[in-house]
Amino acid sequence: LGAKENMKPGYKSAQDFEAAIKMAGYDLTLHLEYIQFLETKAPQALDEFLRRCEQKFSSSPQYNNDHRFVVLWSKIARSSPNPVELYQSLFQRGVGVQVPIFYALWSAACERAKNYSAARKVFEIGFVRLPNDPDLQKYYQPFLQRESTR
Repeated sequence: LGAKENMKPGYKSAQDFEAAIKMAGYDLTLHLEYIQFLETKAPQALDEFLRRCEQKFSSSPQYNNDHRFVVLWSKIARSSPNPVELYQSLFQRGVGVQVPIFYALWSAACERAKNYSAARKVFEIGFVRLPNDPDLQKYYQPFLQRESTR
C-alpha cells in the first residue's frame, strides 16, 4: 500500500465516527474501530450501536467468511441474552463457517452457558469444516486444558 492508503483519519469523537460511517456505508473495519472507541469512551452507547450493526449487517452474505465480520458478530453476541442461539443462527446462515475463531467463540459461549458437551461438539463441527486448520487447533488446545480440569 502506498502512503496515501496507509493514512487513516483520526476520529476523536462519536460524531466523527458517525459521520464517517454514514459516508462509508458497510466498512467493517470502521465499524469495529467505532465499537472499540465506544467500549472505552462511551460504553453507554455501545448496545445501541451494536443493535444498529446487527440490523445493518444481518443480510450481508458477502462478508460471511470475513474474519472482521466474525469479530463484529462476537461483539454483538456478548450483549445478546442468548449468545449460543445467536452463534447457531449465524452458523445456519453460513456466517463464519470458514473462519477458525468462529468455532472458538461459539464454543466459549457454550462453556459460559455450562454446556460443555455442546462446546466440544462445536469444535468437532469446526474440525469437519476446517480439517487440519492450525488456527483451529490452536484455539482447541486451551479448551482441552480447561476440559481436563472440570
